[in-house]
Amino acid sequence: MNTETIYKLILKDGLRQIKFKNSHLKLVSSAEEGKRGAIFAYRSKANMIKARGLVLTSMEAVSENQDSFTHWTPNVYRYGSYSDSKRQITRGHSEDNLRQVNTFYIDFDITSSAEEMTSGDILTAAIDLGFMPTLILKSDKGYQAYFVLSEPAYVTSHSQFRVVKVAKAISQNLRNYFSQTLPVDMTCNHFGNCTYATNG
Repeated sequence: MNTETIYKLILKDGLRQIKFKNSHLKLVSSAEEGKRGAIFAYRSKANMIKARGLVLTSMEAVSENQDSFTHWTPNVYRYGSYSDSKRQITRGHSEDNLRQVNTFYIDFDITSSAEEMTSGDILTAAIDLGFMPTLILKSDKGYQAYFVLSEPAYVTSHSQFRVVKVAKAISQNLRNYFSQTLPVDMTCNHFGNCTYATNG
């Protein structure tokens, strides 16, 4: 599966197809695309921790930058902006700004030889759970399993952010289940930053 397909599968039409400004694709007018959301991407884990990154609002921007990021947010936010004049510090990465929940993911970190594992170990554990991850990606320090929803769960203030509460409970239950037998990063943000898929 190539990265374009992975991003389309995970992001679920949450972003525009083309960039609002400076697009090289001008296939669709801005009015036709309607209102969409934003994701955040970072060039290193250190930058992610400091919120030094980019706000991406289109699939075109995701595609153009896919080889330069290490972490991103697979769930879509209502907006993203910058808190500094140099446009380096991102703002808007918060649960009350979530637009749609597209996926649950589990980060499996291998920190020692005692924790060695393969993607097959994840699949074996998933069989006992009763459903399989949509995809498993190899990362520098282990694996990430994505459980992509067939339809996005939209977040509204009207429902007092009930979608966020339910999604967080599901995410925590998945982590708890897999951590019984595998090295799960339990501190990872439920909706945010995971390793960016590349063509490498």
